[in-house]
Amino acid sequence: MLAGTGALRGFGPALAHRSAQPLLNTWRFVLNTRAQQNLCRFLSLAEVFIAQRFLYAFMVFFIIGNQACSGELLDAAQETSAPHDVLGVCKSGDSDADGLCDNVDPCPLSAENVLDANGACPLMEDCAGVLGGSAYEDACGRCDEDASNDCVADCAGVFGGSAYEDACGVCGGDNSSCADCQGVPYGNAAEDACGTCDDDPSNDCTQDCAGTWGGSALVDDCGVCAGDNSSCADCAGVANGAAKEDQCGSCDDDMSNDCQADCAGVWGGTSVQDACGVCDGDNSSCADCQGVANGDAVEDKCGICDNDSTNDCTQDCAGTWGGEAYVDNCDICDDDISNDCTQDCAGTWGGEAYVDKCDICDDDISNDCTQDCAGAWGG
Repeated sequence: MLAGTGALRGFGPALAHRSAQPLLNTWRFVLNTRAQQNLCRFLSLAEVFIAQRFLYAFMVFFIIGNQACSGELLDAAQETSAPHDVLGVCKSGDSDADGLCDNVDPCPLSAENVLDANGACPLMEDCAGVLGGSAYEDACGRCDEDASNDCVADCAGVFGGSAYEDACGVCGGDNSSCADCQGVPYGNAAEDACGTCDDDPSNDCTQDCAGTWGGSALVDDCGVCAGDNSSCADCAGVANGAAKEDQCGSCDDDMSNDCQADCAGVWGGTSVQDACGVCDGDNSSCADCQGVANGDAVEDKCGICDNDSTNDCTQDCAGTWGGEAYVDNCDICDDDISNDCTQDCAGTWGGEAYVDKCDICDDDISNDCTQDCAGAWGG
């Protein structure tokens, strides 16, 4: 049974307009009759029909019936609105298509609006063909009196339709509108800049040094992106290494073995200064007479080479270096010892004094002693 009438008072004016009071009087007449009791039972079943069909075709009929069954009478004088809209269409519908709007039709379920002797409307067949039956046709055209199996509207508003809301709340959707990159609705997976889809942010690809997402370019040891370490490599190919190539093309990091320029200015050349300070010399320019560079041997006037000045040859009295001429005691210079002057008996070198037989020394031959007749000298 309908509990209240406040929400339906919009139909009241129509009742007043159509003189609903005689209907109320008729209900009062049959209140104590068995027919009225059966009608109240019928009204209860009709309410189910109205609730399932969402129709208001029989509201006035039920309001009057409910009031009659419960002892509550509608004050028709309070209802003043017209039953039709501005286009002449019944606001409450016309269930029996008899031209009377349901809210003013005394028998909205029957085209015959004449009450029987008991003041009841003529019974009609329900959708199953049962006279006075309670079966009704739901929105999908299914006819029975079981309200629990009535078809309902799907999410698209289609009764009996198969559309349903997907996990994203979209009617007829495929879960894609709120799906993550793996197709999971409201999932946490996200596609990183390289197109990899998962819910692990720790493995998201990053930009390489060239700004390419997921690229493999690296900064080399020289600080050059995608470099090959050559821009800062030493001569041995070691990035930032200490090896250097010397003037001879030798590469290492040992400065002690770097090649040097020779005395001729040739790097790594073999020319050296000799002991005389001459580049590529043979020491001859400063050699002594013995061939010793910067030696102290000296060749004397006689061609003798040594470093003993005490034995150097000298000039003889004839002016010959190393000559053997000499001046004898008579000042005669030659190298003939056989003609060297001698001392005479008077001690005079080269003198002519001599000792005669009488042992008298002089150079006067006239006084030489003679032999006497006896043969004695000086006798």
